[in-house]
Amino acid sequence: MNNIKAPEVIVNNSDNRKNLLSFIENATPEGLTARVNSLTGRMPSLIGIDMSRIINANNNESGNELLGRVKRLSSQVAEEMNNYLNQEQELIRQGRTEGQSDKDILMDIVKLNDEQSDSYKLAMRWGNNGLGSPETYQKLVELTPSYVNYYA
Repeated sequence: MNNIKAPEVIVNNSDNRKNLLSFIENATPEGLTARVNSLTGRMPSLIGIDMSRIINANNNESGNELLGRVKRLSSQVAEEMNNYLNQEQELIRQGRTEGQSDKDILMDIVKLNDEQSDSYKLAMRWGNNGLGSPETYQKLVELTPSYVNYYA
């Protein structure tokens, strides 16, 4: 008989704020430089979500309704994300010009993220577990009011 167990599927709904702060505190100077370099010139990221976790969390909402909420949140966040990225790139450029340490530049980026809207923070998993987490479902509902389907 085979005693091999199937690997557990681990969904990492990590809080990007907590992870970045931990990285800043524990990284080597080379690691901090590499992190700032990796942010230079980056493009907007997409919102990722494991919808099955929310649907299975007894929130009484169908997959189509949930997808509609995620799409509305994405629309709310798209322009803010572009504005944020422009500000982030300026922080990096200015910090490097002024001779700031990479740690200080990353802390300025943390502050910039902290100043963004609740919609942005939810979509970017900033200070929360993001859209794939049943714990944040109520916040998604608050940020994306229901709409009437005129085609029904």
